[in-house]
Amino acid sequence: MPWSTDGRYWVGRNVKHGIIVVPRDSIGGEFNVYFPESDRFALCDRKTMRAHTSGKNVSPSEILSAIERIETYGDRKLERKNRLFLQMLGKKFAGTRKRDMSLPLRSTHCYSCKSGIDSSTDLECVRCGWILCSCGACGCGYEKN
Repeated sequence: MPWSTDGRYWVGRNVKHGIIVVPRDSIGGEFNVYFPESDRFALCDRKTMRAHTSGKNVSPSEILSAIERIETYGDRKLERKNRLFLQMLGKKFAGTRKRDMSLPLRSTHCYSCKSGIDSSTDLECVRCGWILCSCGACGCGYEKN
C-alpha cells in the first residue's frame, strides 16, 4: 500500500492490532501510529512495526474508513471532552456541529481556561452555538458574575 491522500498517510495491517494508519509527519525513530479500531494513538518503534505490519491485503474501503477515522479523531476527542464538561455541570449533551462557512470567522477566548479559540478549527455546541474549547467548555456552562 503506497502513501495515500497526497502522501499524508500510510495504511497497513498489523498482525496484533488490525488496520493502522501512519501519518507522514510522525515518522522518526519512534513514531505515532493511529489504531482506528480502538480510536487511539500510540508511539511505536519502527523496527517492531515493520516486523509485524504489511501494506498488502488492505482493501480500498478499509483505507478510506481508516483515513476518515484519523481525520475526524480530533472532533471526536473534543466531543468527548464537551460531554464530560456538561456532565460535570449536570447538563445534557445536545451535540456539536461544524461552523456555518457562510458566517464570518469568530475569534475569542475560553471563559473557563482562558485559552484562545476560533471557529476555523473548533466545533460549536448545537445548544448554545458557542465554539468548543479544547478543555471541553462551551457557553452552556457560562454564568455572568
